[in-house]
Amino acid sequence: MFIFIQNKVASHSQRAVKTREFLLENLYPIALLFLAFAINSCKTDSSPTGPQDRDDTDLWNSALVDHNGGAQFIAALRPDGIPRLYGGTSEYNYIDNAWTISKMGTNATGFLFTAIGKCKNDGALRMYGLSSTTVYEFNYNGNQWTMLNIATLANGYHLAIGDPRNDGFESLYIVSTDGLHEVRYQNSSWNDSIIDSTTEVNEICGGDGRGDGKGSIYIMDRITNIFELRYENASWVRSRIGQVDVLPPNTVETYTALSVTNSHNSHPNIVASASDIREFYYDADHWIQVKVGTEPGVNQIADGIGRNDGIDRIYCAVDFDLMAEYTLTGSSWIKTSQRKTGDISSAIVGVVVGPGRGDGVNRVYVTDNVGGLSEFSFQH
Repeated sequence: MFIFIQNKVASHSQRAVKTREFLLENLYPIALLFLAFAINSCKTDSSPTGPQDRDDTDLWNSALVDHNGGAQFIAALRPDGIPRLYGGTSEYNYIDNAWTISKMGTNATGFLFTAIGKCKNDGALRMYGLSSTTVYEFNYNGNQWTMLNIATLANGYHLAIGDPRNDGFESLYIVSTDGLHEVRYQNSSWNDSIIDSTTEVNEICGGDGRGDGKGSIYIMDRITNIFELRYENASWVRSRIGQVDVLPPNTVETYTALSVTNSHNSHPNIVASASDIREFYYDADHWIQVKVGTEPGVNQIADGIGRNDGIDRIYCAVDFDLMAEYTLTGSSWIKTSQRKTGDISSAIVGVVVGPGRGDGVNRVYVTDNVGGLSEFSFQH
């Protein structure tokens, strides 16, 4: 502007030369300063701009359900169709603003793992329990609970239920010291067979992890490799999906968890944890692995609509008296944490999400290693 004022009658070429000289002498150094500032900003601010972890502790109400119990699933196991909370072989009923607890059988003790499924092919949902060498079926006959010994095997230590044969019939899958057993109800009797030589297993679960409408069995070994077991062309096919953590040689992971969930925007996925929590989801023809977060000592993973807002989230039972919640927001996972009611020196070993009171309202139930069972209700 200074040049144009002083040279109103100058030719176009003279104006251009003088303008260029002014820019070089006056504005170019300023431009260099701005450029240096921009470069320096890029170097020093390399953090992601996506959602960050937040703490919604104050939005959860907590209450102690039982001083000596635990929660493993919520299901409608009685003919009345009311969902109830089950832990081990205890049934919890919420009546008149208080919890009542009943045992599911006179000898129902010492069960390491329990699961629910429609394994008898009559459409009825039942509970199954593993007590070392014995597998039991629990059934409510209208008046009381009955226990039936359906299989005996060598030192079983993990139990899952699923339909990996994709024939509409669920079966039990049990990891034992002699391999992976399939306990299947056929021709009015239970049949036990070994379908895989797997013995070094940390976790097992069943479900439609790919989201293609077909069931599979998923296994995590002692060094956190994840495998998928599918029944194809009348034979079992085992394939590796990925690994949660890369461990040093000759070491195994102590704290692990594995679950098939619907937490990826209501699309099925596999969530596994060791020192990291990772999501595995199937896209077209391959598995994609995404880090969800890092938690020290995850003992169990569950998913559900814990806030009753239509969004399926991941819930983790963590050591150090901690329940962690993860939500997929866009392409990023964010975490909220809530300490449980009870002894802060205890470890959270179990978590389940659902309408445990039978009132249609989802809540989060966590179990600690000293027998405390707590209920969390989200306040909008």
